[in-house]
Amino acid sequence: MSAILNSERINRNSSLPEPKRFLNRVIHKHRIAMPHINDIPEKQLVPGIVGQYIHGEKTSFGWVTLKAGSRFTTHHHPHEQVTCILEGELEMVIGGVTKILTPGMVEVIPGGVPHSAIVKVDSIVIDVFSPVREEYRG
Repeated sequence: MSAILNSERINRNSSLPEPKRFLNRVIHKHRIAMPHINDIPEKQLVPGIVGQYIHGEKTSFGWVTLKAGSRFTTHHHPHEQVTCILEGELEMVIGGVTKILTPGMVEVIPGGVPHSAIVKVDSIVIDVFSPVREEYRG
């Protein structure tokens, strides 16, 4: 992933590019066969949290839009989860440790580890799961 982002260097002192525009530049620059994010159907995960998912053979990629005040209660799943904050702020509890996640931060959540999230302000995150989250298909 770092090779893809080299031309779009992100550091914690700079603001991130508008997320959908940034993702589209990456997709077009590297000729990745992927539908436009706006063409991927939305799936409501819980009230106030909507994901758009595309699935490979071994992973699921999710563009997730979260409204301030929404939350995921404590849960766990066998999937490893990598969450990248593009916009907003989440308060997450992962394995009993509370973390505030802001734009540019990435968190790896091992499979089976209990975690929860409270959305502090309207947010956009990318979630990647392995293996595939079959329940997020269609």
